[in-house]
Amino acid sequence: MIDKISLSTKSIVSKELAVDFKLLVMDIKVGSRGLMPTYSLS
Repeated sequence: MIDKISLSTKSIVSKELAVDFKLLVMDIKVGSRGLMPTYSLS
């Protein structure tokens, strides 16, 4: 099984590393419709 969180994180970070940035904010959806089932896991 592919870890979709790791793939999503790698995709976002690799795109951001291609440009100069000073702040990276990640919005991780939590809950039944989110990527992570609980806040503590996110």
